[in-house]
Amino acid sequence: MQRLVAPRPRSISRACTTWGPVCSEAWPLGAAGWSWLSSTIFRRRRISTGRSTATGAATFGSRHSRGGISRCDGAHFYTFTTAEGLPANSNHDLLEDRHGNLWFSSKTRGIFCYDGTHFTSFTTEDGLADNDIRSIFEDRDGVLWIFTWDQGISRYDGERFTTYNKQNGLAGNKVTRIVEDRSGHLWFATQDGGASRYDGERFTTYNRQNGLTGNKISDILLDRDGDLWFATQDGGASRYDGEQFTSYHDTRGQLSYTACYGIYQDRQGRLWFSNPEVGPTYFDGERFQVLPVDYKPTHTFLEDQDGHLWFNTSNHGLAFYDGNQFTAFSTEDGLAHRQVQYILEDDQRFMWMSTWGGGLSRYDGKHWMHFTSESTPLPQDPTTDHRGLGTSRVEAVLADAQNNLWICTWGGGLFRDDGKTLKAFTRDDGFPDDSLWCAHIDRKEHIWFGTFKSGAVCYDGNTFKTYSTQDGLAHNSVWSICEDHHGQIWFGTQGGGVSRFDGENFKNYTTDDGLTSDFIWSILEDDEGQMWFSCSEFGVCRYDGQTFTNYTTEDGLAHDQVWYLFKDSHAHLWFGTWGGGISCFDGECFKNYTTDDGLADNNVRSIFEDRDGIYWFSTYGGGVCKFDGQVFQTIAKKDGLIHDAVQHVDQSRDGAIWIATEGGVSRYIPPTEPPTVRFVGVVADRRYNPDEEIAISAAQQLVTFEFQGASFTTAPDQLAYVYQLTGVDTDWQTSYQRRVEYRGLAPGNYAFRVKAVDRDLNYSSPIAVALVITPDMQQDRIDALEAELSQPQGLEQFIGQSPALKITLEQIHTVADTDVTVLVLGETGTGKGLAARAVHSLSARKEQPLIQLNCGAIPEGLVASELFGHEKGAFTGAVARKIGRFELADGGTLFLDEIGDLPLASQQVLLHVLQDGTFQRVGGDRTIAVDVRVVAAANRDLREGMRAGTFREDLYFRLSAFALHLSPLRERQDDIPLLLHYFIEESARHLNRPVPAISPEVLSYLLEYDWPGNVRELQHLAQHVVLVCRNDRVELQDVPVRDNTAGPQTTPPAPSTPPVLPAPTRATFPSLDEREKQLIAEALDTCNGIVYGDRGAASLLGIHPERLRAKMRKYDLKKTR
Repeated sequence: MQRLVAPRPRSISRACTTWGPVCSEAWPLGAAGWSWLSSTIFRRRRISTGRSTATGAATFGSRHSRGGISRCDGAHFYTFTTAEGLPANSNHDLLEDRHGNLWFSSKTRGIFCYDGTHFTSFTTEDGLADNDIRSIFEDRDGVLWIFTWDQGISRYDGERFTTYNKQNGLAGNKVTRIVEDRSGHLWFATQDGGASRYDGERFTTYNRQNGLTGNKISDILLDRDGDLWFATQDGGASRYDGEQFTSYHDTRGQLSYTACYGIYQDRQGRLWFSNPEVGPTYFDGERFQVLPVDYKPTHTFLEDQDGHLWFNTSNHGLAFYDGNQFTAFSTEDGLAHRQVQYILEDDQRFMWMSTWGGGLSRYDGKHWMHFTSESTPLPQDPTTDHRGLGTSRVEAVLADAQNNLWICTWGGGLFRDDGKTLKAFTRDDGFPDDSLWCAHIDRKEHIWFGTFKSGAVCYDGNTFKTYSTQDGLAHNSVWSICEDHHGQIWFGTQGGGVSRFDGENFKNYTTDDGLTSDFIWSILEDDEGQMWFSCSEFGVCRYDGQTFTNYTTEDGLAHDQVWYLFKDSHAHLWFGTWGGGISCFDGECFKNYTTDDGLADNNVRSIFEDRDGIYWFSTYGGGVCKFDGQVFQTIAKKDGLIHDAVQHVDQSRDGAIWIATEGGVSRYIPPTEPPTVRFVGVVADRRYNPDEEIAISAAQQLVTFEFQGASFTTAPDQLAYVYQLTGVDTDWQTSYQRRVEYRGLAPGNYAFRVKAVDRDLNYSSPIAVALVITPDMQQDRIDALEAELSQPQGLEQFIGQSPALKITLEQIHTVADTDVTVLVLGETGTGKGLAARAVHSLSARKEQPLIQLNCGAIPEGLVASELFGHEKGAFTGAVARKIGRFELADGGTLFLDEIGDLPLASQQVLLHVLQDGTFQRVGGDRTIAVDVRVVAAANRDLREGMRAGTFREDLYFRLSAFALHLSPLRERQDDIPLLLHYFIEESARHLNRPVPAISPEVLSYLLEYDWPGNVRELQHLAQHVVLVCRNDRVELQDVPVRDNTAGPQTTPPAPSTPPVLPAPTRATFPSLDEREKQLIAEALDTCNGIVYGDRGAASLLGIHPERLRAKMRKYDLKKTR
């Protein structure tokens, strides 16, 4: 019964885990979710009251209308038992709380909460007074009160249970009902002591001594006047106005019985009383009236939102009263069990019945209604002999402008539903055939019907007119009808080709005119005025007014056997095939959809677009499939559809969807309440709580997002999901699973969003979880080692034989096999990085990584974080722990380039690390010990920094234990020819060019240049001349002439030589690294982000995939998932 004080929400807003502190056990649904069983179509059983509404009960609801049903014919039961995950089959009570959760009480297993996905149980182990629970109540503060059979009541505030019984002042321990009065006081009905009122502090008892008619109270009601009514089993009923009790019991003019089990007030103010031996009794304020009916209510009443009265009975299961007649539902109609305990109507107007031994039944009387050969929800026209449709095989339905529904059956004739009666049209009405293929409305609102053997029939609103071969029609078996933009009617026939009717004459087209078949199943006209015909098993034909053009699977059509043609609101053409699914033609190409894409079945009988732009695909065996351009969802017999072999779909003006099937016609009003969705977890190296900040190392190659939708209209295994990971997915992706996996996510910030989609394509609000992928320390070490191994090792990386270079190499060899800190000094471009690499590769640490950091390229505020790392939350933006360069270099070498740019604060910590080998991460308090050799480099005089106060003197002396001075290139002129030839060969190899020769004039010119950019400048020049030279020889005109004012002056070139050009710079001339990065990016783009395999970028570039991955990390290139 509806007993909630607070208004109920429109949807589930919070899962039952909000009550979680004392949950002892939970039952997640199985992999397939709910198995929605026992779905049967109601058979009507009406019992007259024997009285007119003038003298009997007033009318409750309205008569049949397209917006809802007043009688329950054609509705649908779903049964839930322990086999489907219900914790117990015997349940006393139902309650929907303010969060949208359903609560169930059981005899032996306590209470259960269902959030649309999971059941959670509460028992004595959690603090309940007893496991035999009779009912549940929610007060205005959202507190739950649970009634036990003989242990009093338990109060649950979301955190803990508190028990009240006789020892606390409760009238009795067998509590049957609770109600809250207008003062906020709670009233408790007991079976063994009368009633108790609780004001929040103490209990006050009311029994026979206070004026109650009995002490065995089974129900309490607060009426609209604020009076309390008590139903007793030993004294009838009592009303309490706040001061005194008034009794109503087995006396003349009052209740006709003493034992009263239930009491309920309807919208009209009438009070209803129940007794299992007497029919329904109501009190209108003056007298009691017993309805003479066989159905005897036991204790539970409920008035639904349509004003219909429901009650459980002692002998028939469930009864339904619409104000004029009763309908009973039993196990034969799909009810789970005859013994119904309680009834509840949820926010989506589903009726829920708890039973004693049969589980739980859910009744859908709002969304479904069915017409079959056996029965119909409408009264029959008195002139017909049909009890229902003439046959259940329905080929087509059509809704006209007057909101009539026309039903075309195969073998049963033509029917019209006007919302009041169902009219059958026979030969007496001028209709010539009992078997119909199709129906069509023309611009004059005339209705055309295609028949099996009598031709085409036109109905003008008054009479039927038949057109056959005698009138010029190509064939009397008409399969399809279409009207073109000229108002001409086209007929597709079975064996006669196509007929075009201009209102007076027929023009016929056959294979002799270019059609590929004379069996035409469907016709449409496109936006260009061209006619399209489905030609049996020969694809489709397009007719432009002069010639026929055929389209088959060779042109991209899904299948050559096309059943149905349809043009949507976007002017796209859709083709339903028999065995190949669906094809959509946009004027240029076909896009096909099959069961692999979510289509229910590949045999598509018809296609329809509703007013919301949703496509409905009638499949022959899979039910009806809905598609919004993103998600496919299916509605089948298990969901309430009358039959899974669907022939046709149409929509009436009131928005109802009418579905023609082999088993009759179903009227469906799709629910609009959206589902909900929640995160279950994020799984990587462990399971993460979605509510926390999630930071995962890139070492975890697999990240899984788990989520779960909830809907009271759609089973969990029928829900679809759309999801998107920002930075990876450019569009929303579709999944029919409750988990999504991503592999190989690069370090960075991500957000994963997901929405649930129910069977009616209602989308939940999106939920999101933030994810941070942190760099993988071990992988970074591996990358550094790979990069080091990819470079020339030892002293061989130095090119030249000058005395200055020989001195440098001797010094490197001397210091390399020690752990002495080295300071490399030299101008920009002299090879300080090569020197550091050589020191590392010749040392005992060569098997460990060489980690590099350019101190001048890091913002001052992040230098400490880069060097020493930081803890999560150390500063704004520190969303995860970061490993610094010292930890990455543990066991190896750390090369600190541009050491002179290091901030003073970081210099002090660096000095400490060099002395003690320990440090702390930024924001951390744990001391970390490392074994790292430091090689530092500077391109300016650090002693000037010492004098200026920007560089610590003690750090300088610590770093300069061994100073390595690199000579500029102008002091190594003997090395220029060797370096030039080396760089030209390397450039030619990288650029896939032949190695050019160098003219003597070029070499002479370059030897006289002072090279302020040193070796790096010479390397860039080599790249340039390889690109611009012609005839495989570098001439003077290929060399950008340098300005030698910084060094020895040279004789200006002869007049025939090119004019002096400025030296190329990085802004105008990319380096080899930049060119390599661009080439890799282009290869990845060409291969759609694929690295491995014959179609991968590694194969295209001719390198090992792992080598390519190392370079991608080096250049920070990311690939798509």
